This record gives sequence, structure tokens and C-alpha cells, in this order.
Amino acid sequence: MASRVGLHVAKKFADEGFAVAMIGRTKFLLEKYQRKLARQGYETHAFVAEGDSFSGLEKAFQNIHDTLGKTDVLVYNESVIAQGYASQMTGDEVLADLRINVAGALVSANAVIPHMKDQKRGTILFTGGEFAVEPDPNYASLAIGNAGTRNLCIALAKELEPDNIHVATVTIHGLAKVQTMFDPDGVKFEPEVIAEKFYELYAQPVGQFETEMVYC
Repeated sequence: MASRVGLHVAKKFADEGFAVAMIGRTKFLLEKYQRKLARQGYETHAFVAEGDSFSGLEKAFQNIHDTLGKTDVLVYNESVIAQGYASQMTGDEVLADLRINVAGALVSANAVIPHMKDQKRGTILFTGGEFAVEPDPNYASLAIGNAGTRNLCIALAKELEPDNIHVATVTIHGLAKVQTMFDPDGVKFEPEVIAEKFYELYAQPVGQFETEMVYC
């Protein structure tokens, strides 16, 4: 769970009456976010798991299901933002980033898909970035990861739509913080504004599912 978009997406769904389970790599930050949401009256739960530890992720989801029951909505918002040109990276470095950027997303989705199939409904959402379609050579690994997650999303969406499972991505063309070069007035790219787009995708009725919402 990344701090900017992830926290505000959690808050948005909590606003709509959901119990929120957060998975992250850092216990201190998770507990900080949990306390922040709890002070606002939201039911929140925190589970620590390394994004590149597939068994750790699976255990975290099992704990969530044991504690809260089946998952209605999954939001995967984890990534490694590594700077560097492709020609300067090793294969091992790229694979290490892909474990979190793409494989972690797949493991997380597979942890909830069986329950969603049983219920004939569910939503799986991924946070995407503009590098998926407009790669920046200085962030080659992230661009590869963004593209992989986007294609994973599209593949899952086509596979699972017959089961009434909505799989989609919010592809953010900009930085999720106020007053950036993308948004000098500090409104459009505020995380809470972006979080609304995730809920809009969730709220789409069967037969009107979008697979990608580009936010720019």
C-alpha cells in the first residue's frame, strides 16, 4: 500500500461503508495509517507482508479472510520506483522489481478470485502509471512494470468478466501530490481526487465495465 493514493483509496471505500484491510511492507507506516483512519471512525485492519514474498502475501490474505470474511474489492497499489536506464540494469534487478510490480499483483488477485467466482461478483483494481504507454527511459524498470501490470489487468478483465468480476486499472498520467508541474493549482492530482476514480470503477454496473480509466 503506497502512502498517497493507497491511503485515500482506503478512506474513500471506508466512507462508503467498507471495512478496510491494508497490506503493506512497513509495520510502522501501516499502524500509522490505521490509527489515522480509526480516529475518523473507520473500521480498519493492518497486515504486514512483503510485496515480493508470495507466501507472505498469501498468508496475509488468509488472515484477512479469517478475520473479515471474503474480499469484495481488491486494490493493488504497490510498486518499486527504481530510477535507471535499461542499459544500466541487470536481469536480476529487473526481475526483483517485477516481483512486486507485476507478480505481487497477480498473487494478490489470485488470493481473492476464487471467493469472487463463488459469489459471482467482485472488483479488482490496479494503480497504473503513464509509463505503461509512454515509457521514460530514466525509469525503465518502472515502465516495464507498469506495462506488465496493465496487460495483466486487461488479461484478467477478459477472463473474469463472464463471472461478473470487474478488473480495471486507473492509469495516472501525473504525480499524485499537490502543486506539481502537472497540476500547478494543486487540485487535479490530489490523492483524494484520484481516489474517487477507483470508486467510480467499482460502482460501474455489470455490462458497463471499463477496463482502464486514464486520469490526466
